[in-house]
Amino acid sequence: MRLWIDPETGRVIETPAEVSTSVIAVLGKRGSGKTYFAGVLEEELAESGIPFIVLDPMSCHYTIRERYEVLILGCRGSPLLDAEIAPGIGGGVAELLVDAGLSSVIDLSGMRRRYQEEFVRDLCWRLLERSRTPRMIIFEEADAWAPQTRSSECREAVETLVRRGRQFGLGATLLSQRPAIVSKDALSQADIYLFFRLISPRDLDAVRETLDYAGISRDEVKEILASLPKLRSGDAIVYSPEMLKMLRRVRVRRRLTRHAAETPRPELIKPIKVDFGEIASKIAEICRERAEEEEEIARLRKMVREYERRLKRYEEELRIAQAVKKYIRPELLERVERMAELEAKVRNLEERLREERRLREGAEKALERAYRRIDEAGKKLISILDEVKLSLAPAPKPGRPEEVKLPPMERKVLKYLQDRKGIYVKPHILAKRVGTKASSERFREALERLGELGLIRRSEKGVAAA
Repeated sequence: MRLWIDPETGRVIETPAEVSTSVIAVLGKRGSGKTYFAGVLEEELAESGIPFIVLDPMSCHYTIRERYEVLILGCRGSPLLDAEIAPGIGGGVAELLVDAGLSSVIDLSGMRRRYQEEFVRDLCWRLLERSRTPRMIIFEEADAWAPQTRSSECREAVETLVRRGRQFGLGATLLSQRPAIVSKDALSQADIYLFFRLISPRDLDAVRETLDYAGISRDEVKEILASLPKLRSGDAIVYSPEMLKMLRRVRVRRRLTRHAAETPRPELIKPIKVDFGEIASKIAEICRERAEEEEEIARLRKMVREYERRLKRYEEELRIAQAVKKYIRPELLERVERMAELEAKVRNLEERLREERRLREGAEKALERAYRRIDEAGKKLISILDEVKLSLAPAPKPGRPEEVKLPPMERKVLKYLQDRKGIYVKPHILAKRVGTKASSERFREALERLGELGLIRRSEKGVAAA
């Protein structure tokens, strides 16, 4: 792959195709060349026939369609659009792209931030479940998806994909102009660091902290930090001690397609002769079904909240009535009728409380049915998209989880549990039987790995073969 050149000689520096399943951290201030490099990476992946997915909240990657068959997904108002997406279908889009072997730019600029995070979260988890072939995921503005200072379900999904994606064929490229606010857990997993111009002392400190966390020597860190403020746009420092065995200054090669940040003119892009119309119609149908389900859920939630308010009021009235009945002695009452009235009121309130509880249970069951309908809509998306036969070359069939070759520890644990099919075994006993300790990190990783593959099930009773 030809990603960069020697700035002094102009000679191309070849990079192995294995970068497609590696983690690349691309850090630099605005205008230093990060997004431009991402476009070069997309071109090289397309030339090599390796699919990629770009999560683009800035509408700056659609120009890749000038030369390559890349599906452009986004919201209404995106500069270039093959199919319109909606919140809540990230998992279905991931399955479509994996099963069809497509590359895609997903323009999220038209979504609200919380819906963007929901979409990215679902897409990452489904890719980990579904992908078994090389594929690069490019996170533009990575600090939005994996921030350092705020925990979220989206951050957990991105960090998991970065940490464990390689075994499923997934690589990740993290772009950010503010390394100080990107998750250090994600940055520390990088196989390749690409540092463009950085000036802010806080960001330079973040780079130092990241490199220290990655185990880089103090002298090499000082050398990198001293050169960062002096870099011109398009120049970068590549640091990859293990994969590329490189610490040097490079210049990103010229792009073959336009850079959208410099030339935002989508009318100049010639459409590729690929029929995405059927996919667009199917995605639109699923989006409509999703919207209907969300309206139904909102109505049921409103109903449940109203029932809860009424129940709370009745419970308070009942508590007061019972307290009055408890502390007023019948023999001190001047009128027996007053006690009878209180008892009748208590009975009436208890009956009303039972009725309201019954109504709330009915609303909760209806809400559960609505959630099941959403799951069925997601499955319907998968089955409908499976029927779509694109006029593209068929993608290789992803391997099944059970075809993954298990390491020795996982094989020992699985064999022991399969020999006792249906019997739950406590973790400390299981660890002893396979020749290790329950506190062993390797043993815990083995259980987690087998659980992800669906080969075992875990509960309070222990662990058993699935």
